[in-house]
Amino acid sequence: QVEDRMRPIDADYQMFDNSKIKSFIDWKAEIPVRQMLKDLLNHWRNEIKRGRIPLNR
Repeated sequence: QVEDRMRPIDADYQMFDNSKIKSFIDWKAEIPVRQMLKDLLNHWRNEIKRGRIPLNR
């Protein structure tokens, strides 16, 4: 990470926990988290390559 590129809203570390929702409903993820994140990253990389989104605000 480059400190001068960090925004005040950027978190140093983020994690998720689905145990609370799983305790209330009978839910199980159909897509593993690793695959979901891989798909999401590939989607945004393709959007950038196609010029569909700006790289800055």
